[in-house]
Amino acid sequence: GARVAVVNLEPSGLDFMADWILYGKSGEILPRLI
Repeated sequence: GARVAVVNLEPSGLDFMADWILYGKSGEILPRLI
C-alpha cells in the first residue's frame, strides 16, 4: 500500500494514520526532502 506523510504546524486528529509526521512549515520542510 501507499505510505502517508503529514506536514503540519501542530498535531492533528489524523496523525495516527500517517507513516511519517513532520511538524513545521511545509515551505521549509518539503525542500529538504526533495
